[in-house]
Amino acid sequence: MDFSIVIPTYQRRQLVASTVRALAQQEYSGPFEVIVVVDGSTDGSAHALRALDTPFPLTVLEQSNQGIAAARNRGAAVASGDRLLFMDDDMCADRRLLAEHARSHALGADAVTGHVPLHPESPANFLSESVKAWAEDREKMLRPVIGSIDFLEVVGGQLSISRKLFTELNGFDTNFTRRGTFGNEDRDLACRLLKAGHKIVFNPDAISWQTYIVKPRQFLRNYRQAGGADVRLAAKHPDFADRIFNPECVESRMDTLLWRWFRWPASMITLICLERGGEYAWCKRLFWWVWRMEYCRGARKASRSEARASK
Repeated sequence: MDFSIVIPTYQRRQLVASTVRALAQQEYSGPFEVIVVVDGSTDGSAHALRALDTPFPLTVLEQSNQGIAAARNRGAAVASGDRLLFMDDDMCADRRLLAEHARSHALGADAVTGHVPLHPESPANFLSESVKAWAEDREKMLRPVIGSIDFLEVVGGQLSISRKLFTELNGFDTNFTRRGTFGNEDRDLACRLLKAGHKIVFNPDAISWQTYIVKPRQFLRNYRQAGGADVRLAAKHPDFADRIFNPECVESRMDTLLWRWFRWPASMITLICLERGGEYAWCKRLFWWVWRMEYCRGARKASRSEARASK
């Protein structure tokens, strides 16, 4: 088996089924398998996946909700492919995805990540537009890079690595995504790869389209957790600490005072406005301020926890 494609999923039955079905269109001559790890879903994902008729071996594993890192590790543990390709459950693979990953590995890459543009069927809103802009900017920045890319640009939603090397590195660190928390299990793996002298390559022709369905409330929750994840990543890799924290999320004294007194009304006003379809300019500006403050809140909380743990 050349590739084992590992897809963790949680409460996204229709989306993950579409992700798996799209893999049937691969223009790749070698053998590959797909392993989906249903991480505590209660929406019938496992049943729907097992009902699919696929031209490749499909394994569906079920476990209690343990987070995306543990789910990826579980899939990797039963994989038989020489290489692992990790994909998120909201990714639709381009026909040449496997062929491009194989090409980059043949040219000497130890790990490969690719372009993750917004799927045109994603809901049209300001969050999906921001994801689209991020993906396009990332592709433009990384396309001319020769050699290894920065750890900040590695995305676990489309990442390949040899199974042997993944095992040697002990897989993803589950401390980053326990109890449903979010963020940095992929960047941590990238840090360890780079420290060990391995080469992480960006291939702009390795494409998987992201169907972005995250709503504003979940987006804020994710970025509060991302602030904490950045603190944990900096504590684990202090030599990378100066580049880990989001430079857009600097908190001023005025921000702190306003957040202390107006956090609840500011959050509720912007969420109610956006959830009712009111994407007004003032509402979006308020949302991005709340987003920045939630990130800082998560970072502060994690910093206090790290300080107590070090005593």
